[in-house]
Amino acid sequence: MYNWHSTHIILSMRRVCLIVVVCAFCFFSMKAQMYYYTAKGQRVSISEDYNKVAVFISKGMGESLDLFLKDNASVECRHQLNDKMFDVRIYQLADEKQKSKIKSFLQGKGFVYPCYRTNDTEELILSNYINVALRSQDDYDILLRMMEKYKLTFTGKYEGMPLWYQLSVTSESAGTSLEIANAMYETGSLYSSQPDFTMNALECTDDPYFDYQWGLNNLTYENIDMSVCDAWSLSTGCGTKIAIVDQGVDLNHKDLLSNIYYLSYDAETDSYPSVIYGDHGVHCAGIAAAIGNNGIFISGVAPDAQIVSISKDFEGSQSLNSGLARGINWAWRNGADIISCSWRTTQSDLLETAIDSSLERGRCGLGCVFVKSAGNTSGAVSYPGDYRSEVLTVGSIQKNGTKASNSCYGAALDVMAPGVGILSTILNDTIGIKSGTSMAAPHAAGLASLILGINPKFTGQQVRDIIESTTKKIGPESYNIQKGNGTWNNKYGYGLINAYAAVKKASEMTHYYIQDTIIGAGEYVIENVFNISAGYSVTNTEDYGDVIIEPGSNVIFKAKEKIRLRPGFHAKPGSFFWASIESDNNRFTRSVDLSSDERMFIPSKEMKEEERIEVFDTIPIGETNTIYPNPTKGKVFLNVSGEITCVKVYNTKGQCVIQTKSTEIDFSDLSAGLYYIHAIGENTIFRGKIIHM
Repeated sequence: MYNWHSTHIILSMRRVCLIVVVCAFCFFSMKAQMYYYTAKGQRVSISEDYNKVAVFISKGMGESLDLFLKDNASVECRHQLNDKMFDVRIYQLADEKQKSKIKSFLQGKGFVYPCYRTNDTEELILSNYINVALRSQDDYDILLRMMEKYKLTFTGKYEGMPLWYQLSVTSESAGTSLEIANAMYETGSLYSSQPDFTMNALECTDDPYFDYQWGLNNLTYENIDMSVCDAWSLSTGCGTKIAIVDQGVDLNHKDLLSNIYYLSYDAETDSYPSVIYGDHGVHCAGIAAAIGNNGIFISGVAPDAQIVSISKDFEGSQSLNSGLARGINWAWRNGADIISCSWRTTQSDLLETAIDSSLERGRCGLGCVFVKSAGNTSGAVSYPGDYRSEVLTVGSIQKNGTKASNSCYGAALDVMAPGVGILSTILNDTIGIKSGTSMAAPHAAGLASLILGINPKFTGQQVRDIIESTTKKIGPESYNIQKGNGTWNNKYGYGLINAYAAVKKASEMTHYYIQDTIIGAGEYVIENVFNISAGYSVTNTEDYGDVIIEPGSNVIFKAKEKIRLRPGFHAKPGSFFWASIESDNNRFTRSVDLSSDERMFIPSKEMKEEERIEVFDTIPIGETNTIYPNPTKGKVFLNVSGEITCVKVYNTKGQCVIQTKSTEIDFSDLSAGLYYIHAIGENTIFRGKIIHM
């Protein structure tokens, strides 16, 4: 039986609910529209970032708040801001309860502000300051009344702008600086009234598609990226070479061209130059080292690194492993610092020998950084990513920070990098999107380049250690396994690679060189570095000159790992040298009085080897060292005192064209011209010129 009364009640209730929902929607829509600030008399709309707040607390109490929230609410502090009146903290929130915890701690000692975003998603952090401009100086009394009404304090004037004043809210102010600034402007008594926002004002690069490179700067999910903008202030990979062992790199692509190394190799035909077998290698090359800040397309992770193209046919070849072995071998023998490989194959003794050689003999014995994609089969890491621990194996994450579903994982996984929806260079002088751990690996290769750009003397192992120990701990998995470079799990390895943290750590570990210095009377102290070199030394690009210690001088070196005194460190009678090695686990000290000897400083045999104070002998340079035949049409031989650890041949452009440990050098493959030879050993340094006819 139809019950009109019951049905009428139900319909009425539904209408009420609908009205409530509509009203609520309208209310929240209105609320979303009411955030704005005024510029040039016009309202500029902004939206609230509900996941973040800015906390202003009395000066000196910020650390106490950090500790309280860490223990009671698991709130993460994103960063701190400098302010003369308050300790300012920006916190990432998981829910409203965390905001309540913050307010419960403050209790009159500070206040909480929301954070905002512009329409193009730029972050705006509201400060406690308001900038106001009077219509005329006669309106100053109006400003004073407003300050009293809103409990504001006067914090300054602007030189040369007599009508402008800076005010600050206080813990007694009723409202945020945004709300108060808007209310003051709406009175019509002021020419301008704006809150003083803060934001990341650094223009990272002018490459037009950089905002689409979420792996470098993620505008959607904060901190789920490599933090390259801050890293580029320290290093851009200048002076390093990344070998892309793949389908070949487009040597004339307009966003790669000036970063292409002049030598390339086709491992398929064992010939020069490289060729193109597909666009996979072009895409990987752009991720690692596309030219930065040139107004074209994108930027690579290492925008000033050189790209070494090594091509191999992955689809139509009958000799996959032998070609890959040739390519890897050619890469390290021709000066590659990093070897990036985004492919898989079957186990091969020949291939492993080539990988071993790159890791152990590359970079004149320092070792190449060998980077390998983890694989896209959703299972165990693909070969040779699982070959040996020194291979840096890289898995793939997607834009929200979770592991890509097909990214391989397990015991051989080291780190994660962006790998889904990655924009990079492709054939036909343009760009395109690809996904996979193939894209993750060159991100890590680019990071290795940034690290070596800080210090080219790092060993391959040091670079790997830096990358693994500075990661961001992303994803839902607990990092519950302790390994050599921190906490680890088998889905994310050590975590997402972090360019800024890595280059910052690298800069803290780098050598301190003393160059062409005459140290007079008094005390000379160098400390808080890992390695110190004093006296003559040679790197790829720099020469460091003599250091003369005058009488009456006290020279104090404090390092965490090594102190190197090379030929050119000259102490005169009456000088004094003191060295201290202070590592985490060891502390060694040695002082030597040089007052009785005017020769180069040479340590006594009493200095223990474990003290790791390295002093290079003083074999004269150029007296017993010769090159013959000179000029040459082929091979030359070095007659050099002492054991040689590295020989490099440079052309007149400063490019390294030969790198070897042998004192027999073959110039047959080089064009005629003048070349420079640098030979470095434990006890000798030799430089000479050679004419190749």
